[in-house]
Amino acid sequence: MKIKSQKGFTLIELLAVIVILGVILAIAIPSVAKYINNAKKSTYIINVKEYVDAAKKEFNLTGSDYLFPVNPNEATVITFKELENALENGGKKSSYGGEFEEKLSYVVIVNIGTAEVPKYAYYVTALDSKGYGIGTTEGEVKADLIAYDDLNEKNVVQVGKGKGFSISSVSGKFDGGFSITNKYGFDE
Repeated sequence: MKIKSQKGFTLIELLAVIVILGVILAIAIPSVAKYINNAKKSTYIINVKEYVDAAKKEFNLTGSDYLFPVNPNEATVITFKELENALENGGKKSSYGGEFEEKLSYVVIVNIGTAEVPKYAYYVTALDSKGYGIGTTEGEVKADLIAYDDLNEKNVVQVGKGKGFSISSVSGKFDGGFSITNKYGFDE
């Protein structure tokens, strides 16, 4: 009598493979999601820096529509909307797919020098329609003005979720004591 050799997997072997695949997926998915979010944050910072670079470039052109701040602690505010045409690669949307909010995304150029020897510091804040922006998480998550040189991925925060969120103000304090507050418009 011949014994048939059985080919195939037993139920226990199949379950072991499924469990192993489940463990691998449980480890891999959060890592991939974190990698994707970090890439979006890096791209967000690059996009915001392009706006600041566009503002610097516009100021260096003769006949520019913008005036340099002359007196100490004087500032010029330029919205992202005003800078869109100066961008080399467009940039109307953030890396999260939201459009930058017109009154909550701007570059501030402050004269931290003197009238005779001006020195300019650049600050920026941005907020998109999906609630991602440049800000801080000290105490509470809020949109803030951040010095251009201090911008990094840690400054990208989620202030609100989806459409319909509201932010009452975006504020920041500059070197030298000058401060500006934005409440859906510009107040000094």
